[in-house]
Amino acid sequence: MNKIIAQTTALKIIARAWPVFLRQLRPGLTEKQVVKLLYQVLRAYGFSAWAFPTIVAAGANAAEPHHVPTNRIIKTREFIKIDFGVRYKGYCTDVTRTIVLGKPSALQRKLFRIVCTAQQRAVRLLRAGIETRLIDQTARASITRAGYGKYFIHSTGHGVSQTIHARPFLSPNPRRNAILKVGDVVTIEPGIYIPDKLGIRIEDMYVVTRTGSRCLSATISITLTP
Repeated sequence: MNKIIAQTTALKIIARAWPVFLRQLRPGLTEKQVVKLLYQVLRAYGFSAWAFPTIVAAGANAAEPHHVPTNRIIKTREFIKIDFGVRYKGYCTDVTRTIVLGKPSALQRKLFRIVCTAQQRAVRLLRAGIETRLIDQTARASITRAGYGKYFIHSTGHGVSQTIHARPFLSPNPRRNAILKVGDVVTIEPGIYIPDKLGIRIEDMYVVTRTGSRCLSATISITLTP
């Protein structure tokens, strides 16, 4: 099966499973229990292979970009970062959503807007022929202007194919700079990570076209509250 067809199909199925998962998500579950719940829901929709170990990180744990889930109990009114993907027809998917159970604080709403804006600005540059470093610079500059530049501590994105991290890389590292081509599937995933306090990341998958891009994961709702 064609890569883009496989990934698009998988993400559309995930979009149907996602609200089912959110309805069962509640305070009092541990990070590990949330991973188990997500897998149960995804299995009910036909998935049985995961692209990488799912990240569920709540509260201060979300400040770790690649946190390993623990028995920490999830509470109301804290960021819960969920980074997950499935393997479907030989190809991977990769999506991150950050949500709050309960009423978000003013700071949480502010950070959510900052990260969403950085993602949107980076996406506007996505098209065949552009250097990947410019995409990263755009997202990084957006978060820096908002006053949180030092808390964006990883690359803006990466390719997704039969492996979860594939070329091209949207990185500040000049050695990883590349030219985007038609058909490249990449993530755009800006984030803010304040040590010992909180973390937020929003990650979507896009296919590069001659004149722009198309979001493959647009049907998986991006909302601060379930």
